Amino acid sequence: MSVCLFVRPLTHSLTHSLINSPTHSLTHSLTHSLTHSLTHSLTHSLTHSLTHSLTHSLTHSLTHSLTHSLTHSLTHSLTHTLTHSLTHSLTHSLTHSLTHSLTHSLTHSLTHTHSLTHSHTHTHTHTHTHTHTHTHTHTHTHTHTHTHTHAVHTRTTHTHTCTYTLMVLNARQPSILCWFQYYQDERLALHII
Repeated sequence: MSVCLFVRPLTHSLTHSLINSPTHSLTHSLTHSLTHSLTHSLTHSLTHSLTHSLTHSLTHSLTHSLTHSLTHSLTHSLTHTLTHSLTHSLTHSLTHSLTHSLTHSLTHSLTHTHSLTHSHTHTHTHTHTHTHTHTHTHTHTHTHTHTHTHAVHTRTTHTHTCTYTLMVLNARQPSILCWFQYYQDERLALHII
């Protein structure tokens, strides 16, 4: 009876140990493994996915936005600048050339006509005979106006003065009239009527 009592607790203890220990150990091991593996796997997967998605999305978005913006901006800027520059340049050139040509041509014609009229007038006016020698000087101012018309202003330039000296010689030829014209930067011109 005493041996039986001793064997029974021992058997119970061994059975409990043998059953409980592996079960506990396996449960602990499996739980730890699965938890660690799943956590690691999920963390890695989520991190990788999020990083890849965000990087791809941001790169694509920034590249597309910047490329589109820069292309649009440069195209608009260059087109606008070139168009404005060419238009302004051509308009200015054509306006200036045509205005200058027409003004110069008209002014030259009017001045030439005025000079001829003036010359003929004086020629016919002073053709009379004096009985003595005297010198008569008068000053006449010619104003040549060149008008340059621009978009903003108008200017008038180029004025010079001509001095006429009338000398009547009566020594043996009382009808000879001598006109001396003195121009700035020009030679002396002698007109005998």
